[in-house]
Amino acid sequence: RYETIFFDGKDPLVMTEDMVVEQSHVLSELGTSEEAAKIRAKMQSGQLMSDMEAFKAANPGCLLADFVRWYSPRDWIEEKTETESESLAKGRLSARMEMPGNVWVEMWDAAKPIPAKRQKRLFDDTREAEKILHYLSGLSVRQMVCLVMPVLLHAAYNRLQSRMNFSELSSGAKALKQCRGKLAGLVQSNDEEIAAYAALISMLADSEMLCAKADALREQLDYGYRNYLKIDSSLPVQMPKAELGEMIASLVEGGEMHLKGGGSRGLGGKIVQGLLLANQESPSKKEKLPPPIGREFILRTQISGLPQRMYGVLAQDEFRIAGAFTNFAAYH
Repeated sequence: RYETIFFDGKDPLVMTEDMVVEQSHVLSELGTSEEAAKIRAKMQSGQLMSDMEAFKAANPGCLLADFVRWYSPRDWIEEKTETESESLAKGRLSARMEMPGNVWVEMWDAAKPIPAKRQKRLFDDTREAEKILHYLSGLSVRQMVCLVMPVLLHAAYNRLQSRMNFSELSSGAKALKQCRGKLAGLVQSNDEEIAAYAALISMLADSEMLCAKADALREQLDYGYRNYLKIDSSLPVQMPKAELGEMIASLVEGGEMHLKGGGSRGLGGKIVQGLLLANQESPSKKEKLPPPIGREFILRTQISGLPQRMYGVLAQDEFRIAGAFTNFAAYH
């Protein structure tokens, strides 16, 4: 029968991102020889050595087989034998552990019985903090900006995501989705990724412009609707959100919108009337709408079922008329 094993080990090794990168670089430089493989295994076995030393201190007279049975059960092969009176269990190390030159055997022989609380810290937070402060003290302004760039871009993305109304701006949602995909692969800043960050900044700026336009339109359209309530108080106090979202999406993404119900009966026409009313009543020039850049006139009709259209624009420095007419080619 096996005796109970007592053990109080250290917490798993903590490594900063810089430590992981540094260790990966060192390990890759060792090569692929058998000796390099042993060195690589020892470098990655700091936690293992600590556990072996604590195990020996907690269990005087123990063997490597005792440690393996607890630490790596898959390397402990247990065989049961039945007798008339009882069932006995015997075990042995796996073939991997019994191979000549096994690193575990060498480390077990080198390990001393030292309790975990008396061991050297696996992660020296004081030394790592001093290394970070020393590194930061020698950075230039450019290096500092590049260092904080990933954090700033992630913060900008989260801010835009919280502000954007995805039901109104489908193009903005698509742009943010592309930004998210690029940000997921850029977590460090170096000279090779500066171009990628520049492209991301441009994409985020375009998304921010969409948000700003949508916010400005929402405020102006709501302002015009509230002013129209002075003329017709029978309307709901709050503008219908669905129609408001359609208007904003059309104006932001298409530059124009279709006025349902015409220029006087539909919601869009009422908002325009409310804006014009507010423009007349406002005593301050700052609150008034800017003068229109031009006027457009569209005439539509049908003759014998054939559509006829004439368009005219009148601006300060432009006057233009265009027409589109149809006729029966069979009669000409």
